[in-house]
Amino acid sequence: MDVNSLLEKYSFYLKKAKWKISASYWVLISIVFAFLAFAVSYFSFTLFGLDLGLVLPFVIGLSVADLMIGYPYLIAQRRFAEIEEAFPDALKQMADILKAGGSYDYSLREISKSEYGPLKEEVLGVLRRLEEGQNIRHAMLYLPENVDSVVIKRSVSIITDAIEVGAPLSEILEDIANDSRENIRIRSERKALTLMQVLFIVSASAVIAPFVLGIVLSVGGFMVDTGIAFGTLSDDVIQTALGFKALLNNLFQAYLAIMIIFSSLMVSVMREGNVTKALTYMPFFLLIGFSIFFVSYVIVGASVLGM
Repeated sequence: MDVNSLLEKYSFYLKKAKWKISASYWVLISIVFAFLAFAVSYFSFTLFGLDLGLVLPFVIGLSVADLMIGYPYLIAQRRFAEIEEAFPDALKQMADILKAGGSYDYSLREISKSEYGPLKEEVLGVLRRLEEGQNIRHAMLYLPENVDSVVIKRSVSIITDAIEVGAPLSEILEDIANDSRENIRIRSERKALTLMQVLFIVSASAVIAPFVLGIVLSVGGFMVDTGIAFGTLSDDVIQTALGFKALLNNLFQAYLAIMIIFSSLMVSVMREGNVTKALTYMPFFLLIGFSIFFVSYVIVGASVLGM
């Protein structure tokens, strides 16, 4: 997938999040703010004498970029989830109207008057197509074009095929509504059943590991600094020790970042069944993990120095 297609896809999410800004412009703004966050954090750590290397400022910049770029995506996905939840009830209402002798147009108009949240707006889009002279089959294709949902894409595909062959649409709509409702129930159960595993992964990767690594680096750095302060080491040994200290700082933080990123991927697959949803988990996990790492590093370092 090239850059243009990615920007086009991202423009779709910005539009659905009701953000009136071009995709390229918003991505550029996000990158600028990410660079500023990197620079400010790096110079702040240097100013306060915290030799933490470049990994932590880089993670802060990456998290800022991910948050800014991913926020409209999160809003759009939340909107799609609300549409999915309302979709079975709307189909059931449509089926009841058809059974009572109503037409397709009339059933859609009744749905557009009901309180179905964002789904109401999408149904109005279908009605606009009907008013422009399109048939019901082509007008219904407006839904999957504007809603990023596998459930709705499959449901509309079945509905359009049923309309084309002249099948009893009211019964088919009821079956689709029941299947969609069951699908939503299964996803809710999956999230509930995987809650303990998710909590374990998050606590291990974003809480315990950062805390332990912060303590190890703080104590190790204190030992190196103490050896240098006593003046018992030669210049070559001091340079080697300082280089090894900086290397360990970068390696430990890089390991922590990679572990948290893979943990967010695991959580995304377990809870959502979709790897791309990791973009919504990753910045929060990174910020939590490195905040705990930073706090443990500073507090333990201050405690050791105060002994």
